[in-house]
Amino acid sequence: MQTLLDSLQQAVREAGIDAWALYDFRGSNPLAWKILDIPADAHCTRRWMVIIPAHGAITKIVHRMERIPLGDVHAAEVLYDTYQSWEAAVRHALGNHSTVAMEYSPGNAIPVVSKVDAGTVESIRALGCTVVSSADLLQVQTAVIDADRLAGNAITAGKLKDAVLSGFSYVRHQLLRHHRVTEYDVQQHIMAA
Repeated sequence: MQTLLDSLQQAVREAGIDAWALYDFRGSNPLAWKILDIPADAHCTRRWMVIIPAHGAITKIVHRMERIPLGDVHAAEVLYDTYQSWEAAVRHALGNHSTVAMEYSPGNAIPVVSKVDAGTVESIRALGCTVVSSADLLQVQTAVIDADRLAGNAITAGKLKDAVLSGFSYVRHQLLRHHRVTEYDVQQHIMAA
């Protein structure tokens, strides 16, 4: 996890942003879950935030009763238990940053990125922060293929090619034997392959 957090922090620096605030409430931001590799079956009923500054310590703000879901996120942990303590923790963690990226899209121009509710964006802006979209950061983290994924894709492509060629062989074999071949027959053969 630390290598991941280091790469996220590097991406924030390269983007020229002060911090990236990954926020979620009850699964409202699946992008944050994916970025932080939180298991899909993790039980989270309270809000949390992971602040990745360009420089300095990464911080996670979690409810006192729900520390386990973000247990593998190696960051300074700040606990809250009331709305007031949540606000104080967020203010302390983000108050000195002027530009904060969040899963937000101005005018909802990129709906797949707009995962943070307007009220949360407003509360961050009320701290004096300019909220910018994390779309570019997300793209680098989720859409760039690494060596392992590339190898996996190559294996999958080879298997798909073999299945398609097997389908053509099946059609040829059936026609040479003067058997009727339907599209469904070919589809079933390829699926079995």
